[in-house]
Amino acid sequence: MTATPEYVMIISFIGAFFNVLRFAVDVVITASKSGDEKEKGDLDSSNSSSSSARNPGTKPPKGGDSVTVFNGRLSMSHKSSLRKGKKKSKNAYDVADTIDANTNANATATANGSGMNEIDEDGMPAVMSTERSPVEKMLSILSFIYQLATFLFLLTMTILNGKGDSHDAINNLMYSAIPLGASAVGLFFGLWVSFRDHQRERFAFVQRLFYVISTGITVLGNIMVVANPPELSTGSTSVDYIIMASLIGYFLLSLIEAQFFEYPMSKDSDEAAQKKTHLGKALLLILKPYFWPDATSSSALLNRTRAIFTWVCVVASKACSLSSPIFLGKAATALAQFNYGLCARNAIIYSAIQFSSTFFKECQSLFYLRVAQAAFVQLSEVAFFHLHSLSLDWHLRKKLGEVIRSMDRGILACDTLMKYLFLWMVPAVAECILVCIIFASYFNYLPLALTIFSFVFIYMTWTIVVTLWRKKFRKEVAKSDNDWHDKCTDSLINFETV
Repeated sequence: MTATPEYVMIISFIGAFFNVLRFAVDVVITASKSGDEKEKGDLDSSNSSSSSARNPGTKPPKGGDSVTVFNGRLSMSHKSSLRKGKKKSKNAYDVADTIDANTNANATATANGSGMNEIDEDGMPAVMSTERSPVEKMLSILSFIYQLATFLFLLTMTILNGKGDSHDAINNLMYSAIPLGASAVGLFFGLWVSFRDHQRERFAFVQRLFYVISTGITVLGNIMVVANPPELSTGSTSVDYIIMASLIGYFLLSLIEAQFFEYPMSKDSDEAAQKKTHLGKALLLILKPYFWPDATSSSALLNRTRAIFTWVCVVASKACSLSSPIFLGKAATALAQFNYGLCARNAIIYSAIQFSSTFFKECQSLFYLRVAQAAFVQLSEVAFFHLHSLSLDWHLRKKLGEVIRSMDRGILACDTLMKYLFLWMVPAVAECILVCIIFASYFNYLPLALTIFSFVFIYMTWTIVVTLWRKKFRKEVAKSDNDWHDKCTDSLINFETV
């Protein structure tokens, strides 16, 4: 049995990973869209009934200010009087302008009778059911049949080459059982995606990109070893060329599908695109105080220095936690060899690095505490001045309890996003990738690295799917909480009326 070069195995694993990633993206998209139609229908009926109950026959107020209505709330786009009276930072007004523009885009879409039907609750365009032509339907069927046949062929060759008791042309394959198995796994997930999305309703740019990259990398690794076998090998067999031809056909099929199929239709109007643009700008401006805060009770230089040291401590803590086990392993090896001096030295280094990891972690918490306080002050000012920039008519129609509760929840959500995404999840993913690289390069044990990465990837995908599933319950809890605060606050403020 011929040994396949290790780089070919790595290339085959990378090619299979992109098909697995394509499947994960399809699962996440499906989970995020499931139940949206029902939620949007319930939201439309709720908005129409509440708007008619609160504002029967309401007409927009006259005046120089442009007022737009969305979900029974008014937003003023003119803030010149506030800017003349208060000299605040530009970032606060940028966020207020972004929020107003976002609200105006929603209002325009709703006034045109298409807003809530064209855009889902997360601001993403609703994907329509794409009617495919007969040629596209035939190509989809042929693609599925070809992928199924190629998968069964590769799976059979993997089993026969792994057993090693078949014909010489199979036993001496240059593209042996490990890369064959990786290619078969990638084909299986690609086949699964083709079956789940046989109408290609979710065959957008990302799906096409991962599809072509996966097939291209897979066929590249096969061609490299078949066309240029190692010097000590027996050379490529006839079955190797059959496998290469099937993978080249798979790659050409991906190119044809990516080029031939039309992109899924979406009800993405100009207002929807404008809304997404404003949402992105608003998110960047809202998170900016956590990365580059302005002056509060402390100077801007001191706040920004704390923000920089927060990220320095994050990197230093992860670097120490990654390097310390290596010295522990060296100490254990030296102890097994009765080299007590080297064992003690490595044990001391391990203890120092481990202590440094904990020290930097605590320093990160201390620095970030002051950064979060400065960001809280900035975001509170932004929300406060934005509310005072709105019209009197808006304040007469407001739901004070719900507004205050939404402000508190929004500011808290920014802090939660920073903690979980940038201070926990991103460093954890980077640490996982570095651990896999260390196992593959330093310890020269690729199977363990792939196993760790696979389980972490499955865990991340499952977490995203479950989070999207429980999103509807969180929305119901938030809505009930808003209603409770609204009724409680308004009833206490208007006690004489009640």
